[in-house]
Amino acid sequence: MAGKAFLESALQNRTMEAKESLPHKYTMDELEDVKTRLKETVEWLEEGITEQKKLAKNDDPVLISAEMKARGVTLQNHVMKLTKRKTPTPPKKEKAKEQPKEETKKEEAKEEKAGQSEPASDAPEEPKQARAPEEL
Repeated sequence: MAGKAFLESALQNRTMEAKESLPHKYTMDELEDVKTRLKETVEWLEEGITEQKKLAKNDDPVLISAEMKARGVTLQNHVMKLTKRKTPTPPKKEKAKEQPKEETKKEEAKEEKAGQSEPASDAPEEPKQARAPEEL
């Protein structure tokens, strides 16, 4: 089952993220929710199989394929919503933050110097109109 594989890999990744002090992609509540949904689906399926075995071959089925598909799709959609989530970015180190600030200050100083040598004109230039010759 895909839900079970997702749950196992998510728990392993959570352990690895904890060791490396990285932010977790999934909360424990979300993982517990997947676990309970998976458990409920498996229990429902097992109960249906045991009930089905008790019935004669000419009786109406207890398990209907449409219901099985619906439950599977519901679980799959829930898991897919979690897997499509972006991985949170790790916090930046302090040294990495200081370097860009210095670079931006240097760039701003260069722009100020360049701006002083060129006249700044915010208003667009108006096109010159040709004058009609004066009549005599």
